[in-house]
Amino acid sequence: GLQSLVRQRCGEWSGAAAEYTPVVLPSPSSGLRYQMIKMPPDLRLDPKNASVTAQPRKAYSMRPATDAPLGPTRLGLLPVADPTFPRTANVILPPEHPVWALGSAEEVLGWLRATFPHLPVDDVVSADEAAAFAAGGAGAPGG
Repeated sequence: GLQSLVRQRCGEWSGAAAEYTPVVLPSPSSGLRYQMIKMPPDLRLDPKNASVTAQPRKAYSMRPATDAPLGPTRLGLLPVADPTFPRTANVILPPEHPVWALGSAEEVLGWLRATFPHLPVDDVVSADEAAAFAAGGAGAPGG
């Protein structure tokens, strides 16, 4: 990592510390905030057909409705090895995005329902999880 003790020691031992100095470049993801929403590992993907479920070992990107109320965003779901383990849907947005101002479980659930109408939100996100999202501060990658 950028502040890696291993990197530091390698530079000291080699006598060529400059060879181990990280190169810092600007990135489009700089300054983004993230937060996760727990979902079942085999969450339903179709509000009308309960047999259409996510496979725990596959990654998914949930795209928003074209008229999403707070603007476009995506939910990114990484695979899980243990099919009994909950999945996390990652919300990654700029710090000024209005989603970070949602202050209650009902506001979060309403946003999810309107933004992802193809996702059976009430079946895959609990009120407690929505409340935790509203109460929790968004983190910064690497921070």
